[in-house]
Amino acid sequence: MSRPSLDWARRNMERNGFDGPEHEFVQADVIGWVSEQRRTANRWDLVFCDVPTFSNSNRMRGSWDVQRDHAELLIGLSRILTRNGRAVFCCNLRDFRPDVEKLRRYGVELEDVTTQTIPEDFSRNQKVHHCYVLRRVATESRA
Repeated sequence: MSRPSLDWARRNMERNGFDGPEHEFVQADVIGWVSEQRRTANRWDLVFCDVPTFSNSNRMRGSWDVQRDHAELLIGLSRILTRNGRAVFCCNLRDFRPDVEKLRRYGVELEDVTTQTIPEDFSRNQKVHHCYVLRRVATESRA
């Protein structure tokens, strides 16, 4: 929901040659946006989701806590991806632990890419950054 962060992302994308109309930058409550997208035909090849550790902004319902709320978000994100789509999910909660069992039950697979994505300025304290690539996988049907 941060306009400065969104502007920063837009500038970085442009500097790396990703400035066409096929790239969209959205300033919104992520849970609301994902819920809205699930009710449309829109599906995405790549979603980058860098969430705050905590928020209680007036522009959202309730509050956001990454440890408490990440599973709902990641399950929702998986539902708006194309068949081979991926989402990149980042957070900065020091002791973040994804609920891999719940995610697996809903057909969401996480690949921890934290070590490959540690920025130079965090190299001394790698616990302040977590990054995952998620994809939707087929779940076994329950008889």
